[in-house]
Amino acid sequence: MTEKLLGAKNFIVVLSTIAIASISPISNAGWIITSIGRIPGYLGSATGINDLGQVVGYSFDHTTRFGSFHAFTTGPNGKDVSIPDILGGESTYISSINNSGQMVGSTSTDNRATQVFFFDAFITGANGIGITRLEATDGARLFPVAINDSGQVVGSSDDPRTGEDHAFITGPNGAGLTYLESPDGVPISVTGINNFGQVIGYSYPSNGPSYAFITGPNGVGFNYLESLVGSTIMPRAVNNSGEIVGGFHTPGSPFHSFITGINGIGFSSLVLPPEGSYGSYAYDINDLGDVVGVMHTEDLLSRSAFFYSQGVTTNLSLLPSVIAGGWTDLNPRAINNFGQIVGFGTNGSDQFPSPFLLTYVTEPLEQNPEMEIPLPEPGTLLLTSLGLLGFRFRHRKHRYLTKGRRSRQP
Repeated sequence: MTEKLLGAKNFIVVLSTIAIASISPISNAGWIITSIGRIPGYLGSATGINDLGQVVGYSFDHTTRFGSFHAFTTGPNGKDVSIPDILGGESTYISSINNSGQMVGSTSTDNRATQVFFFDAFITGANGIGITRLEATDGARLFPVAINDSGQVVGSSDDPRTGEDHAFITGPNGAGLTYLESPDGVPISVTGINNFGQVIGYSYPSNGPSYAFITGPNGVGFNYLESLVGSTIMPRAVNNSGEIVGGFHTPGSPFHSFITGINGIGFSSLVLPPEGSYGSYAYDINDLGDVVGVMHTEDLLSRSAFFYSQGVTTNLSLLPSVIAGGWTDLNPRAINNFGQIVGFGTNGSDQFPSPFLLTYVTEPLEQNPEMEIPLPEPGTLLLTSLGLLGFRFRHRKHRYLTKGRRSRQP
C-alpha cells in the first residue's frame, strides 16, 4: 500500500467523520419501499445503484428458447425506468453502474442456425450514453462484473476455443485489458473493485476450499485474506477503505456472512439475528461500512433481508413499511452511500420476484404522498439508526451469472 494511497484513505475517513459528526439527529425518520416497476419478462432484480439513486437490473424470461435477460436502467431515485437497446443483443445483462452513470455488462444473440451464442461485453459513457465494446486481444469472451468511478472494469474471460478462463482488469473507461493471475498459479475469479483499483475475488483450486484475495491499487499485488482453517470464502463487495464482505462456510456448516477490516485485514463473522436462520450472505458494503445481505430460514423456504450498521443488525423484512406494502422474501443486492438499498422481492400476490428500492427518509412518510424521496446526507443513517432499536434486530446455462462450478453462494 503506497503512502499516497494510505493518505488518501485517511483523508476520506476524516471527511466522513466530520460529515457524520456535523449532522443533527432527525426525528420522524423512517424507511419506505417502492417497486421499480414491472419489467418485461419474469424474475426481475436490481443489480446495482449509484449515489444518485440510478438503478440497473434485469428481468429473466425463462419462456424463451434458452432464456433471456432484459436489462433496465432508471433515472435518479429509481424513477423513469427504461429498457436500453445495447448492440442489438437479444439478451442483455447490466452488472454494475458507477457514480457517473457508466454501466457495464454483456449482451448476446442466439444464432439459431448454428445454435451458438455470440457475446459482446460493453461499457457505456456517462448516464448510459454511448456504448463501446470491451474486447480481449486473444478473442476471448468477456463478462464484466463491476466498474469503479474511473471506469476501471473487472470481470472474467472465457476462451471457447481453449476452454481457459481468466480474471481481468481494464484501465480507466474500459481502455486496455490486463489478465490477473495468482502467484501460485491457481485459477481465480474476481467479484469487485473499489475506486483505488483494489480488486477482490477468490481462487478455485481443483480440490480444496476457495480462498479470498485482495490486490493493491490498480490490480497490482496479491494478498490472500486471513481465514478460518478449511473454510471456503466467497467475497462479494469491497468499499473504498478495502473492507470486504461476502460469505464463508466450513465443511458441514451453512454460509455465514463476514466483514473484514481495512485493506482486507482481519476477518469477522457478522452478527445475525438469532435462531431460525440457516445461513447468511453479505452482498454489498458502502463507504460508511453499512452492509446488506440475506439470511435463510432453516427450511430454506423463505429469506429475510438484513442491514448491518455499526454493530446493529436490522431485519429489513420486518420493517412496518415493508409489511404494509405486502413485500416478502426481500433479497438485497446493493447499497449506496445514502443508504438506498436495491434488490428483489415478492410483492403481494405477484408470484414472480420484482425489483425494489428501499430508502431511508428524513421526513414523515405522510408528507411524501408522491414518493418524492428526501435523502439524508451520507452518515445520517448511522446516527438515526440508533433510534430504531425498538424494531431492529439489522452463467453455464448463462455462465455469466453462476459461472458453473463457482456458484457456491446462497
